[in-house]
Order: sequence, then C-alpha cells, then structure tokens
Amino acid sequence: MGHEIKKILITDSEESILMSLSHALQKNEVEVTSCSEFDQAVDALMATSYDLLIADVTMPGGRVFKSLELLGFIKRHYCPEVIVMSSYNWREGEAEMCRLHGLNYLNKPLNIKDVLAICERINRNDSIVQN
Repeated sequence: MGHEIKKILITDSEESILMSLSHALQKNEVEVTSCSEFDQAVDALMATSYDLLIADVTMPGGRVFKSLELLGFIKRHYCPEVIVMSSYNWREGEAEMCRLHGLNYLNKPLNIKDVLAICERINRNDSIVQN
C-alpha cells in the first residue's frame, strides 16, 4: 500500500470549490482544512503536517503558489503529495514542470471523481496523474 491520505489542505479562492471538495473528501473519512487566502494556506502548512495539498496556482495573492518549483519544494519538505489545479489550460511547459517536480495536476472545472481517483492512486502508490 502507498502513502495513506488522512489530512488534506485545500487552497482556492472559489468558495464553491472549497465546499464541494471538502464535502466529498470528508465523506471518505479524511480530515480536511480549507483556505481561501494564500497567507492562511502558508500558515497552515507551517503549523500542521498534511498528507496532501490541493492548490489552485492562480489563487489571488498566491504569487508564490504560481511557482511550480515552490510547490515541488513544498512536496519534498512539507507535504508528500500535491495536486495542482488551474482554470487556465496547461501549456506543455507547465505540464512538464509538474512532472519534473512530481506534482499531480488537474484543469478546472474540477471533476470530484478525478480528485478522488488521484487520492486512490496515491494510496496505492501508483504513478502521477495528469488531466
């Protein structure tokens, strides 16, 4: 079995995404913390250990989350798994950066089933998923 996901941090400025993701993940007996502001997310990452970070790279004020290299650093040092999401279509260079840093990525609008499938693959220790 892979890394079991028990605690998730979700960062997104869209309240509807925070609510729907939180609700779906909590149904799977996962503890979820959600942050709608960049500074809250950074504070949460520094204060608590999470198994998975789901981060919107285009979050207002999230100038640092826009750096895929920083998300790779977060994955290596603070949170073992990261799903990057964006409402902008991924260019091949951005997709390659995600692969290089071991980041999963999804395009918005999100399909909850895709997020749950990535969580299942992480739990089974399967390879990185891109959408």
